[in-house]
Amino acid sequence: MRPYTNFTKKNCYHIVGKVPDLGWADMNPKEAWAFWLEVFNDLQADHQCTYRAFVMMTNHFHLLVDFHQSTSEFFLLQLRWKAVSQIPQLDLHSEQILGYPQYKITYEYIYQNPVNAGLVRDAFSYPYSSLQLLSGRQELRCCFVDNMNLFHRPAQFPRYPK
Repeated sequence: MRPYTNFTKKNCYHIVGKVPDLGWADMNPKEAWAFWLEVFNDLQADHQCTYRAFVMMTNHFHLLVDFHQSTSEFFLLQLRWKAVSQIPQLDLHSEQILGYPQYKITYEYIYQNPVNAGLVRDAFSYPYSSLQLLSGRQELRCCFVDNMNLFHRPAQFPRYPK
């Protein structure tokens, strides 16, 4: 399989959700992880989008998503609405991905976030990452697509274990 390099559509976004130092309200990390996967599963059905990468840190998350028929603004409104009961302090930002170089940098950044924070030695070891879902280590509750072929050609990502 070839890496994802086609950006003819302009509906790919990097979404960041942040909370104050409080973390994920009264939820422990496992509960927060399950909460976000449920929210993203609901939104995926409603918005016909494809999730590319997701990492949940202690007080923020990163999501890389392609929208097929929806818009990022409507997705963010729905995301905030679904999360507000559990996480009222959630602050959301989105950045449109404008081409393959930006996409690849963002994709690597998302998965390297726990490594750079000193939480794990390699991205595949972090429990709150869509890599766990893609590798089959955790139950797939919503659809993530490995369009960068990380599992087929990991040597393309020299910071990842080979």
